[in-house]
Amino acid sequence: MSTTTEPSETLRESSTQPKRIEIRLSTVLAGLLVTALVIATCVFAALYLSVRGELTGQEASAANNVHAEQVAADYALGASTIDYRDTAAWFDNLKANTTPQLAAKFDATTQQLEQILLPLQWTSVATPITSVVTSETDGIFTVNTFLNVMAGPRYSGHRVLEPRCD
Repeated sequence: MSTTTEPSETLRESSTQPKRIEIRLSTVLAGLLVTALVIATCVFAALYLSVRGELTGQEASAANNVHAEQVAADYALGASTIDYRDTAAWFDNLKANTTPQLAAKFDATTQQLEQILLPLQWTSVATPITSVVTSETDGIFTVNTFLNVMAGPRYSGHRVLEPRCD
């Protein structure tokens, strides 16, 4: 005797049984490895871009500091180098890269300063020692500049000469 099952019974039996999907362990491990590599790549890319941005900012800041130090040193040298025979050049150096208000104050004192420098035959020579940015706020730099200044009446470059009695 043979038993025949109707097709509807077969469908009912198969639908009530849970379906099983078999995945090999090596496939799961490979998937996890690929996922971990993708995550690690994204993390390292984000870190790289972040560090690159910070380094670019630091490089720009360092370049701005060097520029501010150079501008301060140039101004200090110009302001500290005086020759009584050419006071106009010294006044130009004093006014260089200053505000119009400060330049006007220098212009107002030109005659008084010449009355001091000319009779003394004042000369001075400066050499830079160092310049250091001490602070920066909104693009305004505070720079300390140190110079070695040799100055005096009729300074010859190596020694101070005795005043003449004419």
